[in-house]
Amino acid sequence: MSQSPLDAQGRDGQLQSYRQGWKALNRLLHENKSFSGRERNSAFLNCGADSTRFADVSSAIGWDFADDARAIASVDWDFDGDLDYWVSNRTAPRVRLLENTLENSNHFVSFLLEGNGANTNRDGVGARVELRLGDDEKPRIKTLHAGHSFLSQSSRWLHFGLGGATKIKSITVNWPGGDPETFKVIKADYHYLLKQGSGSVLPFLTPKNIKLQPGSQSVHPPTPLARTIPPSGNILPPLKLGGNTEELKAPTLIQLWSGTCPHCLVKLPKWKKWDRLILLCTDFKIEDQEKARINFRKAGFTNDPIFCSEEELLSLNAFQASLVDLWIPLPVPSSFLITPTWEVLGIYRGAIEEEQVMKDAELALQFDRREAGAPFPGIWIGEVPIGNPMRTSNQLLERGLDQQAISYLQRAVPRLHPKLSRFEKGDSLLTLAQLLGINGRSAEALPVLIKSRAFLPEDSRVGLLLAQAYLDTKDLKGALQANSLALNQHPENLDLLDQRSLILRQLKEWLSAIETDRRITQLSPSSADVKTRIGSTLLFAGKPLEAIQQLKKTLAKHPRELDAANILARVLSCHSNSFVRSPDEALALANRLCQISRNRNNRFLLTKAAALANLEKYNEAKTILKLVKQQKNLSPPLKNLVILINNSLQEKTPFRETRWP
Repeated sequence: MSQSPLDAQGRDGQLQSYRQGWKALNRLLHENKSFSGRERNSAFLNCGADSTRFADVSSAIGWDFADDARAIASVDWDFDGDLDYWVSNRTAPRVRLLENTLENSNHFVSFLLEGNGANTNRDGVGARVELRLGDDEKPRIKTLHAGHSFLSQSSRWLHFGLGGATKIKSITVNWPGGDPETFKVIKADYHYLLKQGSGSVLPFLTPKNIKLQPGSQSVHPPTPLARTIPPSGNILPPLKLGGNTEELKAPTLIQLWSGTCPHCLVKLPKWKKWDRLILLCTDFKIEDQEKARINFRKAGFTNDPIFCSEEELLSLNAFQASLVDLWIPLPVPSSFLITPTWEVLGIYRGAIEEEQVMKDAELALQFDRREAGAPFPGIWIGEVPIGNPMRTSNQLLERGLDQQAISYLQRAVPRLHPKLSRFEKGDSLLTLAQLLGINGRSAEALPVLIKSRAFLPEDSRVGLLLAQAYLDTKDLKGALQANSLALNQHPENLDLLDQRSLILRQLKEWLSAIETDRRITQLSPSSADVKTRIGSTLLFAGKPLEAIQQLKKTLAKHPRELDAANILARVLSCHSNSFVRSPDEALALANRLCQISRNRNNRFLLTKAAALANLEKYNEAKTILKLVKQQKNLSPPLKNLVILINNSLQEKTPFRETRWP
């Protein structure tokens, strides 16, 4: 992938390439692929100072595991004078200890540094240690680093291998915040503490007879069935199940099968005898569905099979991916064991026996289900995980299944696990409301947002969306009340202030809207569009001269704010008060706008037509109006403006803006 960009903008497409590289890399991981193509771990032996070659000794020393290894850190774990290694992997086992048990007669010395805490940090990070042997002129040098390697930190002990040497002449420590310091009277095969400013070494009392003995572990025998027991509170996405709306009375197995799957066809007659089983066929092609019907009848079923839609199968795949973080399509047969409330007790990839289903059905009574899903017993170091519908809804949205995400959250939110945090509950409700609002269902979003506010009373997002939902449902007073409540908690939130301005303008409370917009410009002086909006609102408030002054002031500060120039030109040519109008100035502004936009902006063209009509140049105005009429997909406000200006031109009278008092 591309190297990291040097700045936020990147250059020559570097930033885009970098982002695409990370996206592709993350997708590989989610599809259970490896960074390195599952290479085995390797260890290379330096063949000596006179050689540039290295020998691959991976197998000889027992390092060549097939793990997808990531990080390695060195430490004399058992204080026996040689280095051991901890290795972390992306796949299981997540951590390995590689203990050095090699027998030899070599010697060592190891140092732990301690800075004085004044001009050198206590850990001695950055110190350079020079070790001199009795008969060696060249020193051996090590530096104490923080952040030793990729995703790892080796021990702070500086370990020197001495080979056959035993006589140490001196140790010099170049402290990062002080003068070099030399220590003597050091023997081989010891661990020492070197304190800055002490001038003497302190032998470190190391633990003795440390023996790491692997414990025995009883691992479940491998089976062809992949079984996943998810945490409590995970709700399965809605399924139509062929229109079967019968309420579930007990834990039920929903099993995916196909008429083209030989394993499924062998099991079909046996499945007929199961009581709590819903078979869902994943065949989408007409010819495959016909084969499935024939095989279904052959197995002894009297009814037609229930067929799964492509969207439903995608939803089930999204649900699986949200639990195991792998984007691998479900095979057939695959099954989901659910409670009557559609909480998932187990996911099975492969053929499953009824005895296992009956056993896992008992998990409905357990809050902590980790033991049932673990391959071997152990000690849990974390809190009991709880299902959060946000993970599944995010996966559904990732696949473009917006409506399915809404349906899923509508089912999951009333069943939120009571042990979820207040924020998690409120965030789930907020996400559902956002999706409803985006899909034009603001009336449905309103009660959801009110519930979300009960969990997140100080969250500005909730207040903003709640006010917007009231706006969408034409309840302006409700919108203003919701916005005011949120603004009391977040008085400098620009989004809330902007929304308040919109609500006040819709209520025609012009002066209050202007006051709000001026508050926005105080907090964000570069908001040219808000300054333009103040000028526009002053017009509706019946203050045209103040509006002109405001618009000119905005243009002086932000000359590229073309909307301000357009409104100013419209005022100077179309206002009903002759003392306000300035025909020549209006036409000059309109000409300039059309020149900048190369006569491609319909709003600017209509402003020019109005300015020409104001100067009684009706034929020129008609020519421009004809050009605008030829444009397709005009917005309703522009269409209405075309009609009004056209009527004025037909009567050979200047166009006057009647909205401004």
